[in-house]
Amino acid sequence: MFSLHFLSLLFFTILLSSGISALEAHYDTTNSPPTPKCGLPPAELDELVKKLNDERIEVAEKEQIANMHEIRYDPELEKLAASCAREGGSGCSSGGTSRGHPTQTGFAFCYTKTSIYVTLPDKTHEEKMIPTRFYVYGPNITKPEDKSIKGPPGSQCPNGKTESGLCKASWHVDPQPPVSAPMNVAQPTTEEPNHGAKVSYLISSFFLLILLVGTYSESDFKMGKPGSDCPNGVVPPETPNGACESNCGLCIGPEVPVKTTTARTIIQSKEVAAGNSIDADSAAPFVNLVLIFLFSLVMHFV
Repeated sequence: MFSLHFLSLLFFTILLSSGISALEAHYDTTNSPPTPKCGLPPAELDELVKKLNDERIEVAEKEQIANMHEIRYDPELEKLAASCAREGGSGCSSGGTSRGHPTQTGFAFCYTKTSIYVTLPDKTHEEKMIPTRFYVYGPNITKPEDKSIKGPPGSQCPNGKTESGLCKASWHVDPQPPVSAPMNVAQPTTEEPNHGAKVSYLISSFFLLILLVGTYSESDFKMGKPGSDCPNGVVPPETPNGACESNCGLCIGPEVPVKTTTARTIIQSKEVAAGNSIDADSAAPFVNLVLIFLFSLVMHFV
């Protein structure tokens, strides 16, 4: 019994550490900044990209920019935009200066909220949070005029030009794997899986299985035909015709009074020899294990 109690204590210690780890992970996740919404559904995003490229053609023709490149939505830049939007755009560079930068070939944007102060009729001010779309352009972050080459649109294109007259971007010449639709649509906020807690829970479950097997082997249950191993005898039928209506056929419990000291001694010796004695030490570990198992389930779903 000492070894069983020791294993129970060890199991409870491991389980407690697992629960603490799960609670810490849950606290860190729920208190982390929410994942910002980025991009648009594929159809709307395609329409936006076409609009931006049309604007770039107009700028190139108006300003006579010979190396104005085409642009597309870049999922890699979206990661930077999400990072900046998560912090409200403070301390982050937009990665560009305008939609008309000639050598920028990618962009991305995420939504954030910006605080503004509104003047009320009583001349007081109220702070409000308004949604803001935070853009990031790349790959160049220099001023447009530093990279502009004057001349007819499409006349200074290192990779050739498109049918629209814009210069082909490097990704057009050496295409990358296509971007799946979910990357262009805002991803819902999800909790990071707590792998440490799961491992601890599996280890705890393993110890629980060992303890359950050990408890069963040391319990009062015996395999065999009902009533075949009853030190105090079997409960007789309640009616003269031998019909069993309630608990007949079951073993008579040790709490039944015996008539003589000699008979009690014989019965107790039989119980010890058969390993069928009922005491607190045999039942307590099993009850403890049931409570610990319920506690483990609670910690697992935290």
